[in-house]
Amino acid sequence: MAHVAEVMVRFGDKVICPKDPSYSTVSPKVAKWSPFFDGCIGAIDGTQIEIVADKESKEDMRNRKGFSNFNVLAIVDHTMRFTFVGSGMSGACHDMYVLRECQTKPRFPKPPPAELPVQEIRDWIKTGVAYIHPKGMPTS
Repeated sequence: MAHVAEVMVRFGDKVICPKDPSYSTVSPKVAKWSPFFDGCIGAIDGTQIEIVADKESKEDMRNRKGFSNFNVLAIVDHTMRFTFVGSGMSGACHDMYVLRECQTKPRFPKPPPAELPVQEIRDWIKTGVAYIHPKGMPTS
């Protein structure tokens, strides 16, 4: 069984990854909304997978609803290709902890550095499309 698990992990490393790890181009599916989604690399979501835990780890795996589970976080690109899957964290973990823990993994996809479209933001503010939030952030 250990050999099967090892082969599946190696297979997952080859299949669950972005086609372009540098995200050098904007996906055609969101290009029409440029520049708003230029740095968007996909969608992220999490779920809980119910498990049968042994007595020693049952309490650690118990979630707020009372059953034992693993947290799973997944990221897909615009073509619904999985680019990252983080799993195995206890059901007792908060979603933000799961996200932060996954972000420490070297394979966690990172969007390209964004360039702030300063002139466009100024134009949005002038035309009333956006306004300055009291904390200084433009919002629409």
